[in-house]
Amino acid sequence: MSPSTPPEARGAVSPWSHRWGAWAAVGVTAVAVGAGAIAWNTLQRVKQAEVELVKRQQDAGGQATEARSLARQAEATSREAAAKVALLEARVAETSLQRTQIEELIAQLARSRDENLLADLEAALRVSMQQSSITGSMDPVAAALRQADERLARYSQPRLERVRRAVLQDLDRIKALGAADLPSLSIRVDEAIRQVDELPLISAVDRKALRAEEGREGNHEKGRGADGSSAAAVAKAPMSASAASAASSPAAKPAWHRWLGEG
Repeated sequence: MSPSTPPEARGAVSPWSHRWGAWAAVGVTAVAVGAGAIAWNTLQRVKQAEVELVKRQQDAGGQATEARSLARQAEATSREAAAKVALLEARVAETSLQRTQIEELIAQLARSRDENLLADLEAALRVSMQQSSITGSMDPVAAALRQADERLARYSQPRLERVRRAVLQDLDRIKALGAADLPSLSIRVDEAIRQVDELPLISAVDRKALRAEEGREGNHEKGRGADGSSAAAVAKAPMSASAASAASSPAAKPAWHRWLGEG
């Protein structure tokens, strides 16, 4: 109101002003109530957000704890896996070493088996050569070589192929020499045995020659008497020498002795 308005006029308030004041009060109250409602709603939302945030923080903490637990488990698993890998590597290395040792052992056994086979073949050939030298036949050697060839063929070892070729070459050489004439050798041996049984001994021939000389000496002594004893003694020496030379001559030796000497 203006200052020029009189007091009476100022004291008289129109009803419209009262209405506007009431409406203004209602508006202010409504605004205050709305503001309070908004504030309360905002506060509730803030509290709810805080609760949600706390819950999320708790969940995050639980997840972090679980993640740390999982990380520890993963670390333990990785360590265990690394230990297992190291153990497997050690076992693989040990297996490789054992395999190498087994291969070396197999190679040694193969070499020893080859050496044993060669030793057996050599011993059999030596025995067959001794039998051949006794019997004069190459059949034992040929049989031993054939047996050696069969054993080498069954063994089927490439390292012994040269030995088998050498055995076959020796067998071919023996076959090229031909078989020994056993019947003729047997006849010659029987003939020598027969001559040994029939022919006289050297001592018997010498005794007969000495007896003949003694008989001739006795006849000369009787015919000539005492005077001819010296002549008989002189004649005895050359006759004894001639008898000894005759006994020692080749013609006086037995036939089996000459045959043995020629042999």
